[in-house]
Amino acid sequence: MYGELTVYRSAPQGGAHPPDASSELITKGVVPYWRFAYQRTFGTQYLEVGTYGLAARLYPTGVTGPTDRFTDVGGDVQYERHAGQKGLGTFVVHASYMHERQKLDATFGAGGSANAKNSLNTVRADAAWLTASRWGGTFGVFGTTGTADALLYAPAAVTGFAAGRPNSNGVIAELQFMPWINTRFSLQYVAYQKFNGASSNYDGAGRNASDNNTVYLLAWLMF
Repeated sequence: MYGELTVYRSAPQGGAHPPDASSELITKGVVPYWRFAYQRTFGTQYLEVGTYGLAARLYPTGVTGPTDRFTDVGGDVQYERHAGQKGLGTFVVHASYMHERQKLDATFGAGGSANAKNSLNTVRADAAWLTASRWGGTFGVFGTTGTADALLYAPAAVTGFAAGRPNSNGVIAELQFMPWINTRFSLQYVAYQKFNGASSNYDGAGRNASDNNTVYLLAWLMF
């Protein structure tokens, strides 16, 4: 069993120190975070099932007045199977889900959102095969859905939302190579089927979801 309880406070980089009326997204009080997980190894297999989340109150601007409250509750699972005795390497599966409740007292009161309450749902899953020859590959899917809000998710070039929804989804593919046990190089491609609520013209300025597709070259070192 693994358990963690932590509290956080705002420590923004740049801007006023301590935060003042010009600051943005400053927490009121502390933000509690929790993480609990059950882990078990049986034979050449490993299983983990857990939950995590936090509860935060944020000032959209300044350090006084109404706040927006965000409550995130999630769950995750991980499964591993080692087949090294046959030279097949290791198979790993991850999946996680997060539900966020938003109580937008400050933003709604200031006319920045159409709803006093919104929600977001995020799901991610991936499967990886790490071979004994130190090559590996990963394929994953991800998606976000949420409450429609024409003011909070307003149209704007590149970063906007033509449909007033935060819905996005896509896939991730990655090729990995580990020349040494503590070093990994990866080539990753992220492809979007939907971005900020639509597949085509999602921002109202002619930009499509696929225009955000991205290639990453990554280096990982552990010491």
